[in-house]
Amino acid sequence: MTDSAHPPLTAAPSLWSLLNRTVLLRAGIVAVVLGAALTLINQGRAVFGADAFQWLPMVQVLVTPFVVVAVAQLLGIRQAIGEGHPASERDEALWSTPLSHGILPRAVLLGLLAGTVNTSVGIAAAALQGDDLSALPLAPIGQAYLLPVLFGALSQSLAYRRARRQM
Repeated sequence: MTDSAHPPLTAAPSLWSLLNRTVLLRAGIVAVVLGAALTLINQGRAVFGADAFQWLPMVQVLVTPFVVVAVAQLLGIRQAIGEGHPASERDEALWSTPLSHGILPRAVLLGLLAGTVNTSVGIAAAALQGDDLSALPLAPIGQAYLLPVLFGALSQSLAYRRARRQM
């Protein structure tokens, strides 16, 4: 079933031509929910007034999920269009989708890219402030790599499955 927001998917379009309001809305919802949760986890003492609030990490935990989820959805949609499976091959378990169709390797690459950018920005900011770089917390660095892989794989898989249903 198609509507004006989702034209029929028949040809392999460019990645950015798939960017639409629905993709941005989904990415925004994930970014707000995940960003709020990570801010509470990583800066809980600052949120409740015991420590100084750090703005750069808060911006990073909002921007990163937004970008990762938006790009992952675009990659998933494009993969579905490129494969163009007939209806008889569309039924597969949700858990098997990220393990096939090249989704997991793309999610890992996306996570490595996002983690490297976030970690580099965090290290640069700490160095500019004169902080001791050996005291950087490992939890946010781990989150910078792991969460984009997880959310990238999930977002790609769901977008891939949605796009296949529209075909």
